[in-house]
Amino acid sequence: MVSRGVKIFIFSILFVLIIAGIGVYILFFGISESYNLEDVSEVAINYNNFIEQMSRQSLVRDLPSDGEIVLKFYNYNSGEKEYEKSFILKSDSVEEGDSENADILIEMHSRYIEVLTNKNFCSVVPQAKKNGDMSTDTKLSASKLSWKYKGMLKYKNCLGF
Repeated sequence: MVSRGVKIFIFSILFVLIIAGIGVYILFFGISESYNLEDVSEVAINYNNFIEQMSRQSLVRDLPSDGEIVLKFYNYNSGEKEYEKSFILKSDSVEEGDSENADILIEMHSRYIEVLTNKNFCSVVPQAKKNGDMSTDTKLSASKLSWKYKGMLKYKNCLGF
């Protein structure tokens, strides 16, 4: 016969696993995004104004203070992948460059910079992913990623997850 303490221990482990599973599920499949961009004029984003326009995006402002995402644009003009520009997205800042310490790496074909505006980032990224023109990578486990970026679950589609 199993003692009461063992039953409580097993129940506790199952409870923790269920909660962790729900968290991972929400990260990858859950909460839909909603944005209020109606009060802002639409501005085409290009490499010249990328830093300014992306710095205004709520996605960037909502990054965790120690979070870092690298967004790289590439092309295949020479037949091989060539990187055009790379940007580091941090909490409340965007800068041109690359980082080995990024939590998330997003690579997207540069053809999408032509259609990108300050209002459609979260619809362009999923379209690029659907077309096979975007990839994401992270060095963090799913649980670490979901915990660190828990305040950004509404942007999971914007980040390609």
